[in-house]
Amino acid sequence: MIVEAKKMTNVFFIPMVDELKKINKKQFLIKIEIVDYQTDQLESKHKLGYLSKPVTSNEFSSWENEQVWGD
Repeated sequence: MIVEAKKMTNVFFIPMVDELKKINKKQFLIKIEIVDYQTDQLESKHKLGYLSKPVTSNEFSSWENEQVWGD
């Protein structure tokens, strides 16, 4: 769903209230459930990928010198 925005003189964007009022709450909740399901599926896929090809001990060691951890 795309909600149009209106540019204000103070450079902030705000959603058009009229468009938000037209949203069917049930359809909106269904879309949220679909996104949640898709996210769960991707997380499962990533988990299986890491289980089938685990990270090796030296896989990221070349980047250690470039990491700054602070005090």
